[in-house]
Amino acid sequence: MLYVIILIGVAVTSFISAVLGMAGGMILMGLYAWVLPVSAAMILHGVTQAASNGFRAYLLRDHINFDVLYVYVFGAALALGIFSIIEILPSKGVIFTLIGIFPVAALFLRNAPFLEIQRPSTAFASGIIVTAAQLLAGASGPVLDVFYVKSTMDKNAVIATKAVTQTLGHVLKILYYGLILGIAAEEGSLPIWIFPAVILTAMAGTRTGRVLFDRLSEGQFRTASRIAVVSIGVIYIFKGIQEFAAA
Repeated sequence: MLYVIILIGVAVTSFISAVLGMAGGMILMGLYAWVLPVSAAMILHGVTQAASNGFRAYLLRDHINFDVLYVYVFGAALALGIFSIIEILPSKGVIFTLIGIFPVAALFLRNAPFLEIQRPSTAFASGIIVTAAQLLAGASGPVLDVFYVKSTMDKNAVIATKAVTQTLGHVLKILYYGLILGIAAEEGSLPIWIFPAVILTAMAGTRTGRVLFDRLSEGQFRTASRIAVVSIGVIYIFKGIQEFAAA
């Protein structure tokens, strides 16, 4: 039953991510953290989301803005280097609280004039901040979205470029929790078959969501994204408070 729940969650959240370019990863990280140990949740979430985002990036490959990515990668690598030195393992309370806070914080920052991903300095800072958020909370969609609010890219370029950066972040998350911390096996192993299962399910959900994505206007796309992430944020803030209270 646990793995049935996981696969249903993967299908639904991959569909949501394909439509909105975010939110699905937040929901799925919360689900994984709810039912699995922290490092196992991080590893499985990384595999699932790397497949989902990677496949979405492939489907929209002609729209990827590589000028942004070239600078972003350096910031992401710096964040991974810092975390490799300090070796942080967040608790479930931290994970839920951060996932909940990110969308709320994004509302206050979305109008900041300096947060424009097409500026090289901002793309570099985004690489650091978004990667750090992924390593701490497992999901960072609302944090990444802040950097795209003022961009002049259309929705296809936004989704495509974000998909590449998110894929990179999840690969780095797998590297951090699976190799650098090297603790995944200590918290309980997952059956090997679950990894190809979540990958195939994520790709199927992404392909299905792509159909609805093509039907959304720019205004509907941005409005739906904001409503989804804020609603999820409020739920996870309360869940994080419960985790801290129970600790």
